[in-house]
Amino acid sequence: QRATAAAQAITQHQSLAPLLQELAVQARAVVQAHQCFVRLVPNRNSFEAGSGMSLSDKFADWHARVNEPGSADIGIGIDAAVCEANLPMRLTQAGLQAHPRWRMPAEWGHSRPPMRGWLAIPLKNRSGENVGLLEFSDKCEGEFTQQDQYVVEQLAQIASAAIENVNLLEEIRQ
Repeated sequence: QRATAAAQAITQHQSLAPLLQELAVQARAVVQAHQCFVRLVPNRNSFEAGSGMSLSDKFADWHARVNEPGSADIGIGIDAAVCEANLPMRLTQAGLQAHPRWRMPAEWGHSRPPMRGWLAIPLKNRSGENVGLLEFSDKCEGEFTQQDQYVVEQLAQIASAAIENVNLLEEIRQ
């Protein structure tokens, strides 16, 4: 039921920035995570670069202190590995910290609140090419499950179509 409401909320937007922000808020609520980031790969397949972010109180204060940018730059870390493989990745916190491409910026130090796991789902265009990702960390209770992954994969498909539609609308407007 939450996923259906989230899909309806996402598809109502007609511009990219509000759509990505709504996606982050709705997706975080669906899987009950403390953090959700949406990042689009810049200059790929006519998608505009963009990002959205939703944080619980647990991470909002910390985020403001370290001034982590809500960048659309996916970079070279574990998020880039998801985009390169174009496949979902779900890890426990131990698995995340052991992953060879996980890196924590030095400026975060030990001030970052403890996390419980990580889940990332690629966003794909209609041709199946990667255009970004939907990334979660710190499930409110327990670990991310296969069911969480499945629901977010469905939401990512809907969101990807909505993003493409917004880009088409923008092309028509121009």
